[in-house]
Amino acid sequence: MRRRLNRCRRPLVLHASAVASPDGALLFGGPSGTGKSSIARLLERGAGWPIMADEVTEVWQRGDRWIADDGSPAAAIAARRATLGHPGQRGVPIRAWFSLHQAPRAF
Repeated sequence: MRRRLNRCRRPLVLHASAVASPDGALLFGGPSGTGKSSIARLLERGAGWPIMADEVTEVWQRGDRWIADDGSPAAAIAARRATLGHPGQRGVPIRAWFSLHQAPRAF
């Protein structure tokens, strides 16, 4: 994934949910049914971190940092209020990416 991102010159669209933590964006990626949206909702309710994107997250490089956003003005405003984002700029610096996988069914 890192190699692919390093070659990218324009925004990359990922199948991922994202929340804005005080330290930056947390992205949860993976196939449908792995809990991306559920984790984002739990963090919003439990920690108060706003959901930046649900299902589709746009990422790009700004200088030496990777930035995440869903592209909508409302999500960007909420995320900037909650994180390290800079006023007047889209997106929030990415703090972590979590790749989710569905466990095999035991029954």
